[in-house]
Amino acid sequence: MPPENENSISWGYARISTEEQNLDADALGKQIQRLKNAGCTKIYFDIKSRSTESRDGLNQLINDLKNSSIGEVHSLKFTRIDRIGSSSRLFYNLLEVLKSKKITLISLEQGIDAESMGGELTIDLLLAASKFEIKMLSHRVKTEIGYRRTQGKANNNAPFGFMVKSGVYTPNNEPLVCLLSTKQEFTYIEVAKLIFNIFAEVQSIGQTCKKIHDLFGLLASRRNIKEKASNVITIDDNQPTKYRSTHVAQVPLHFSKMTIRNILVNPVYAGGTHYDTYDYDNGKRKKRKCFTQWKVQWGTHQGIISREQHEDIKLMIKNNTNNRWVGNSEKTDVNPYTNILKCCQCGGGFTRQYYKNKNDNPTKYWWYQCSNYRSGRCSSKTMISDKKIDAGVKALFNLKATELAEIIEKRVELSSIPQIVESEELVNLRKSLNGLRLLEPNEFIEKAIEETEGRIEYLVRNADTIIPDLVQISALIEMISIDDFWDSTPDVDKKRFLREFVQKIVIDAPVVKNIIFSFRY
Repeated sequence: MPPENENSISWGYARISTEEQNLDADALGKQIQRLKNAGCTKIYFDIKSRSTESRDGLNQLINDLKNSSIGEVHSLKFTRIDRIGSSSRLFYNLLEVLKSKKITLISLEQGIDAESMGGELTIDLLLAASKFEIKMLSHRVKTEIGYRRTQGKANNNAPFGFMVKSGVYTPNNEPLVCLLSTKQEFTYIEVAKLIFNIFAEVQSIGQTCKKIHDLFGLLASRRNIKEKASNVITIDDNQPTKYRSTHVAQVPLHFSKMTIRNILVNPVYAGGTHYDTYDYDNGKRKKRKCFTQWKVQWGTHQGIISREQHEDIKLMIKNNTNNRWVGNSEKTDVNPYTNILKCCQCGGGFTRQYYKNKNDNPTKYWWYQCSNYRSGRCSSKTMISDKKIDAGVKALFNLKATELAEIIEKRVELSSIPQIVESEELVNLRKSLNGLRLLEPNEFIEKAIEETEGRIEYLVRNADTIIPDLVQISALIEMISIDDFWDSTPDVDKKRFLREFVQKIVIDAPVVKNIIFSFRY
């Protein structure tokens, strides 16, 4: 590593979990202060659990280091290895960048030399120990949840309008909003009651959402689109350190239709405590069950609606799925653009509706609109017809086909692609793996072997020579080069085609702006 000079700087990374944030509001501030005292001039941070791969701060750190020049950053500091290494994929990606930029990795609490063979083994063991700790913590949490359920106690997270006191759901009577016109004040629980009253009147989730927004004056404008908070702090010795937490408190008044639905079907409002709401696969949470499959322990607290009202609401919501205005039940009317269209303004999806002409041969005409517009969460009112989408997609396919064909021409043939030579890091990892396999096996050694094998697989898969998905590109060009390919393709085949090749189609109604493919090119 190059010696630190007066122009060299140190960066830092801090991470806390949402649980730590709830227990200690200044937990992140304490970690950042330690890094500041250690001489860090720029600090990246995340408020995420150890088990998640979504790290905006860490990803931004990696990208900024890639764009820095060698010697610009002398060292990267953190408090403990589990703060930065809980995501093995991102951590090893970070190590690659640090080695290429000759940056020292420094732990304030653990002595780690990432350059040596022993250092690599130490890191692998620490990562394995961290993952084992996560599993033990998860087991303790599940045990605690099971105990609370047998005691009839509330879950730790209360729904909108409630709070947990002494293990019991109690109404949240704190003031939330005041109407300027009438000076009428609403508490959290009063807004929750209002949602149920409006739904009983209109019997529609979408209309309930709209009436709530109309009542409290929540306009559909760009200022209501939440800007993403920065996960970087630049330290100025003359100014106090400030950071903005990415943790969001209880549901804001800008309700989505899904939020309204979750409130309406939640048994807490009827005096019940629900559990067993997720499906699991090998101990990992897979997906949430339908609300009709939840297990509920009734009579745990005082609700704001009766159990009979709760069952009626669930039945009404379930029956609404058969309403043609909510979901199309005709199997012949396939929507080829399901989960593909995205709004350019808000990033939301699109809903589809139609009208029929009244002549002897009635025909359906399909139109798409941003799904967030009706709930007042997007200002994009304009609709776009399926004909315009088809024409826009066809034009972009032709444009992209030329671009993709040029990629194939540059690569010529697969046989002409240079052979991948194993890097020094890959060779050293293979040596480390052989050494680990000679040791007496235990849980930590087996975890270290698993992590090392995963790292080797990652390096082999992500070699210096990046090869586009030529097979996918060739198949796509061959298909769209056929005359009238898109016009003559049935909706069922269009849907299958889009799922295979396209990640999203960006719409700025009434214009198709862009197509993002699902493969590398």
